[in-house]
Amino acid sequence: MTATPQIPAELSTGCRELDIVWTKFASAILDRPGILIPDNEEDLNWHAFLGHSIDMQGFRAAEFAGVDELTKRAPEFISLKQRGIGVRELAGLWAIPGLREHLLVGTKGVSFSVTLDELRSMGGPVGESLAEAFVAFP
Repeated sequence: MTATPQIPAELSTGCRELDIVWTKFASAILDRPGILIPDNEEDLNWHAFLGHSIDMQGFRAAEFAGVDELTKRAPEFISLKQRGIGVRELAGLWAIPGLREHLLVGTKGVSFSVTLDELRSMGGPVGESLAEAFVAFP
């Protein structure tokens, strides 16, 4: 039987702020029953989708939420949050085979308006709303 290692109450890392955070939060984080790691295809796909969505250029989280200064000065822009479009809804658009195919290979050499038309025609209300957000995006 192996002994459970004890979490030290304090650390001395040379960084005062890190030492304070350790003192306040280490036990609360490390004493939990475990950290879930995706281990099936669906969870891994969501993990990849979220990672890529965080890395998107020109449509950062602040813009997504409508709190970025750029979007605050664009009166026609309605944030995705206000539109009721979240990660699940965006993933639903990716699940549409024709739309996914267009986004993967059909955008090369065509204007962005073609992609907006594809969103509107295949994406239902969510695709239409996303297209409107892109059009009004400053």
